[in-house]
Amino acid sequence: MNLHELDNYHKLSSYEQQLVDYVLDGYSNEQIAGAVSTYTKVVSHRTIETHLGNIYDTLGIRNRQELWVKVLKLCKKKE
Repeated sequence: MNLHELDNYHKLSSYEQQLVDYVLDGYSNEQIAGAVSTYTKVVSHRTIETHLGNIYDTLGIRNRQELWVKVLKLCKKKE
């Protein structure tokens, strides 16, 4: 599946696109924070919430469920 076909996906930074991938892989905000944190930079789940809110605004959705609906509709169009 090519997420670049989602409306406005191209407007997301590569970091934001990575966060979308984590969401679609079923990660919680806490798990995403742990995955993107490094030895020199610790990211909190609240920071992830903020980033996801911005991503949802860009994609014209409100939450993870609506992200999944968009992805599933995209998959259905491919059939």
